[in-house]
Amino acid sequence: MTTKVFIAGKNGMVGSALVRLYDSQTEFQVISPSRQELDLLDRNQVFEFIANTKPDLVIDAAARVGGIVDKNSYPVDFLSINLQIQTNLMDAAAAASVNSFVFLGSSCIYPKLAPQPLKESYLMTGPLEETNSAYAVAKIAGLRLIQAYREQFGFNWISTMPTNLYGPNDNFDFKSSHVIPGFIAKFHRAKIESAPTVELWGTGNPLREFLHVDDLAQAIKFVAENYNDYEFIFVLRFDLFLKDTFIDIFNPKWTKIMYPFAVYMEKIPFAFPFVSDTMCFIPNKYWSKNDLEL
Repeated sequence: MTTKVFIAGKNGMVGSALVRLYDSQTEFQVISPSRQELDLLDRNQVFEFIANTKPDLVIDAAARVGGIVDKNSYPVDFLSINLQIQTNLMDAAAAASVNSFVFLGSSCIYPKLAPQPLKESYLMTGPLEETNSAYAVAKIAGLRLIQAYREQFGFNWISTMPTNLYGPNDNFDFKSSHVIPGFIAKFHRAKIESAPTVELWGTGNPLREFLHVDDLAQAIKFVAENYNDYEFIFVLRFDLFLKDTFIDIFNPKWTKIMYPFAVYMEKIPFAFPFVSDTMCFIPNKYWSKNDLEL
């Protein structure tokens, strides 16, 4: 029997990875409309589309996303648009009695000063990072709505919290990219423009997890197929606020944020110095992975 999977956000990095994965397996029928075919901000359109296609599983990988500069510059967009997208999809799926739904959150939902590595129990225990707060609040609301639908209607719905991602269809815009594509974009432009320096932000020392988007897609598929009751605790840590309703998907190996920079430098040599706002990177020094204490 074919399982119909509705994937929202097929043009994004996560959505496209999910489409590739499910399309490669004949037991699944992928439903993944483009933005022109379905406007996720149009509530009536979303309700009609879900009712007509009758998916067995909905995966919400659609969101207004961006980097630090983008989120700090457009907080209304990140809060309002994301609230509308996720609420429209969840309400429409509930109206159509879709029993399985996977909502993608974000690791930015955790407090700014949460201990590392992150645990689900750290949610709502401190202030959010200011530059991410609008996006984070929208995602936290999505987690709570997933929980509410489980409690009130008994749906098999779950939220997943991906860590820092990279891979095909990433965003390489200078103002809205995340760290790895941001590094690549800056150095690519400097290379082709023969720039005298490259400016980097911060010390490079904070620890981060990085996960390839195809690995995330496999994890989401596993969760969608296996999370069906409160006994699924071998990958779920309990949380007082959202007990049994969300799962972190992460890479257990933590690295300094400068590590991907050093890897990239090994692949594409550069002959110019690097300028950091904290003078972390030594001008005229040629970095390699061996230079880093990881």
